[in-house]
Amino acid sequence: MGCGDYTEEFVGGEGRGRTAEAVAEEVLDDLLVGAEGTHIRAGIIGKIGCSHPWSEQERIAMEVAVAAQKKTGATISVHPGRHPHAPFEIARFIREAGGRPDRTIMAHVERTLPDLDSLLEFAETGCVVEFDFFGIESSYYPFQDIDLPNDGQRLRWIRSLIEKGHIQRILLSQDICTKTRLRSYGGHGYGHIFENVVPLKRRRGFDDREIEALLVNNPARLLTFRKWD
Repeated sequence: MGCGDYTEEFVGGEGRGRTAEAVAEEVLDDLLVGAEGTHIRAGIIGKIGCSHPWSEQERIAMEVAVAAQKKTGATISVHPGRHPHAPFEIARFIREAGGRPDRTIMAHVERTLPDLDSLLEFAETGCVVEFDFFGIESSYYPFQDIDLPNDGQRLRWIRSLIEKGHIQRILLSQDICTKTRLRSYGGHGYGHIFENVVPLKRRRGFDDREIEALLVNNPARLLTFRKWD
């Protein structure tokens, strides 16, 4: 379970205009005590939602996320604005605020970074890149004028990242947020990565060590709180 604020347009009326102190109190309570009066604690900060350009409220949410990361050692997950510059701006902001790029996940890279060169450039920031549209095989994307890759292209990009030494900075997910992605509505369902993508990986030459790094070791490391000096 995550915690923190999403993009401002999705934050309810009571949430808008809150001070950094109020947001921080909620985030730390979710991480260390329990959410909404329960003993169920969040295991990750985010997804912290960013538009492009950022709103002031979104900037506050990110400042709080970095402060909470430094206090708890939790990983930050980021929903970047839909502009190729957005992930780089966010990575720079987190680094300058004293956060950990290697414990910062940049989601939706395949709809934000338009080609392999920009993806490789972003990986050099030290942030974790998350390919989370697995199962979306259509190039059509209703929110901006781009052509989405399919699963085969995603795996080719991941192979290039691995060859450049970035295997510890890669995550895979499916971002299931519509009914049509569910099996009951004709979609792949939540098992797609294990049932379909892993066999495809093997056919594309991924070995057991690489598959375990992407599906076991990387998530386990990032979902463990790790404080630092």
